[in-house]
Amino acid sequence: RARGGAGRDAILSAYFPGLSVKAMPGMGRQASVVRIELPESDRRDLSEVRDTAQRLLASVARQLDATQPADTVVRFHSTVESYTRETGQPWWTAARTRGTRIDLVPLGVLRQRGTLESTLRHEFVHVLTDSRLRDRPLWVREGLAVILAGELGVPPEGPRRDRIEPCPTDAELRAPTSADAWRHTYAAAGACVERALKTGRRWQDLR
Repeated sequence: RARGGAGRDAILSAYFPGLSVKAMPGMGRQASVVRIELPESDRRDLSEVRDTAQRLLASVARQLDATQPADTVVRFHSTVESYTRETGQPWWTAARTRGTRIDLVPLGVLRQRGTLESTLRHEFVHVLTDSRLRDRPLWVREGLAVILAGELGVPPEGPRRDRIEPCPTDAELRAPTSADAWRHTYAAAGACVERALKTGRRWQDLR
């Protein structure tokens, strides 16, 4: 079941219907565990990457005032081809999150791009908020991740903050025609969320 992508709660509920999993009193957010999966060639970086991931997850959870999941899996693929084959994402993307499992392009690729920490932050936002925001437009979920990852305004071709553009549709975010279009639509989603947050709305209330 785990190899098929099932999470902890789904696996336990299959064998123990009605089971409720909760943190023990006093454990709080420290009970969260981030499991890192690296190809053998990158195993020497395991400790550093795990420490970075745990630090960033805790930081994002504080920003969102959200509880960290008990178990998060962060898998770095050995090649971009492996990542695209298993996730179905275009080569120009960096990661995909499903529940509490994150699939990423190779560690070396993210380091070369200088986006390791921002990519992890972006995906941790999804881990912490997607279940709460699952009925919202995609621009809300992706835009919030863009904002908290510090990615707004990074691409030079992104929308100008002094020019209001319409929020991208779900179709535009799901099926960009090029890497440039992908960057532009994500930046537009971030700009929409930024405008909404400036009105005083909480992230939980974005629609």
